Amino acid sequence: MSGLFESVSVKDFHLFLKPEYDSNYKIIYDKNQNTMKTIYKVIFYIYIIIGLVSLGMFYHMRNWYIIKQRNFKLTFLNVTALKKKSNKFKFKESYIGEKEPNYYLPKVYKRVNNIIYAVIAIPTIVTLIITIIIHANSYSLCEFTPKDNSATEQLKSNNSGNLFVVAQISGIIMAIALTIMLFFLAKVKDSSKYGAKFECVSTIILIVVITIINFVLNSNVQSSIGRFNFLSGQAIAMKLTEGTTQYYQHIENGGLQKPGSSPEPFKTPIFLFLKMYDYTKGGRALFGIISCYIIFSSIILPIIKCYKSKKEKNKYFHEPTSSIQYFYKVLNSPPLIEELKSIAIKEFSVENVLFWENYQVLQKMVYRYQIEFKKAERVGNPRLVSQYDFEGYYQQQLQAFSVSSMDDYSYDPNMPVPRELMPYYVNFYHTFIDSLGPASVNISGACIKHIYGEMCTYPTIGMFDNAKNEIVEMMYSSIFPILLRQNRKQIRNLTIQY
Repeated sequence: MSGLFESVSVKDFHLFLKPEYDSNYKIIYDKNQNTMKTIYKVIFYIYIIIGLVSLGMFYHMRNWYIIKQRNFKLTFLNVTALKKKSNKFKFKESYIGEKEPNYYLPKVYKRVNNIIYAVIAIPTIVTLIITIIIHANSYSLCEFTPKDNSATEQLKSNNSGNLFVVAQISGIIMAIALTIMLFFLAKVKDSSKYGAKFECVSTIILIVVITIINFVLNSNVQSSIGRFNFLSGQAIAMKLTEGTTQYYQHIENGGLQKPGSSPEPFKTPIFLFLKMYDYTKGGRALFGIISCYIIFSSIILPIIKCYKSKKEKNKYFHEPTSSIQYFYKVLNSPPLIEELKSIAIKEFSVENVLFWENYQVLQKMVYRYQIEFKKAERVGNPRLVSQYDFEGYYQQQLQAFSVSSMDDYSYDPNMPVPRELMPYYVNFYHTFIDSLGPASVNISGACIKHIYGEMCTYPTIGMFDNAKNEIVEMMYSSIFPILLRQNRKQIRNLTIQY
């Protein structure tokens, strides 16, 4: 028997391709094949069971922030760009029914969609069409009827290798594209050790590594199979009996040579490649590792993080500074809001902080409206309130988030939205509530339905309050613990001014 990194003999390679030429070898070969078949069945059943159980638990925990985060709305491109241009997140002047609430994020989303179409949709469709054409032209090799020999045996006979050419080429192209993508992912910051960035980077590395292994394996073994079959046919045409010493000598010497050409001895693959090729069904089973890992990283790992988060919850939530009442103080502190925003960017949930900031702006707009309305009433003409420059005040609030005094603010959530403020409420809805919005937040379906109902019938100034409560609770259980871990001493000694 050859060493792992030693080339096998021509005879061993012949038996690898046609084990029936040695009865003893055939018995061992069939036994190994049956064992492999059993192992693959067991792995498949375990895969199905773990996958279904994990999906069930994933669905059960769907309202957890860690699970919701897997469906983060702002993609890597959005987050990276938004970090650089967060000061530009402002609303354009718009009108009721207009779905262009800002001038930055829609452009980014259009670019993201173009990238998705270019990287995923177009190559997939092109590859599918080419594969169908190849299979149609080679229908005799890939009929919809059971074959007597297995797929591996067909590969060994070099009869079906061409059917996988497209997959191999597209795999190499995708590996190159993913390698380039790693460069851009390296710039993305993720505060979670095993978060979305880890999932993407590790999956890309695994895909690239397995694609390279599969390419090297097939290039080495498949080319040897093709040349061996050619030399074998040449030897049989010379009436050399298959399996004899002369037969093996002819193949080992490289067969008949053209006049004037130097002999090219036949090189057999190393023993390791041969076994890997056999046990992995020509390298195809290697891609099952990717499927298993994706389930682990995108489903099982978040579930583990949920249970770990639940276990450690009391570790950070037993001090006064860890209460939700104190968190509301944090939300009214501009410096700490910037800290939260920085954390949220790394956690791919910056839309929650942006929601809070713009919700506060809406409250200030209502407060300003009440002040101006009272002034107009005092002069005897309430209609004068429409002459106030609400747009200028709105832009002023967007320039810098601040906490101003609203001592006389009589907040009535059932108060109808004034006509002068309606465009800003519509903007807010299309940005944060609408599922197609550029920064839509993860809130409950019931909350979205309630807001939509009010928008279509009788909009009130408090229609976003339930959404605000859900977002605050989400930030409290997700990014606030990170803020506490990073700045516990500063927060403990900080006096927050309203």
